[in-house]
Amino acid sequence: MLKFLIVLPFVVSPLSIIHSQTSKKSPETIDARIYAVYNKSYVDELARDDAFWVHRWTFYLDNAFFVTDEILSKDGNEETYPSVKIKDLANINILQLENEQHLKHDFYTSTIYKIEGSNKCLVYYAGRDFVEKLNAFLKQYKVKSIE
Repeated sequence: MLKFLIVLPFVVSPLSIIHSQTSKKSPETIDARIYAVYNKSYVDELARDDAFWVHRWTFYLDNAFFVTDEILSKDGNEETYPSVKIKDLANINILQLENEQHLKHDFYTSTIYKIEGSNKCLVYYAGRDFVEKLNAFLKQYKVKSIE
């Protein structure tokens, strides 16, 4: 028993250091756009228990897409893309748009939506490109990356 008590601090201490280095740190603040889509108690619980999703959503809100002038085909003709309604191009909540308008995107290629009433397009980055950027972002919070 005495051997066990002597060895215990040498085993427990390194394990707690490893755990603290890989723990899922909660974000300091949660973007209000997340609360517009998900229930507050659900988001707060995730931030406390599994911060990965909150960090992912936070990054996703501003880094999963971009807005550009209308994209033409290689021969200069207008392409036909599915459309999306966006009221305020300066304040896009991509999570809310996906929830309300059932937007989809692809892991391997960019996905383009024509923004109704404008000469602009909403372009999703390919999912694999987003994941690469997300993993770099998550490293600063010591949150486990997506493999």
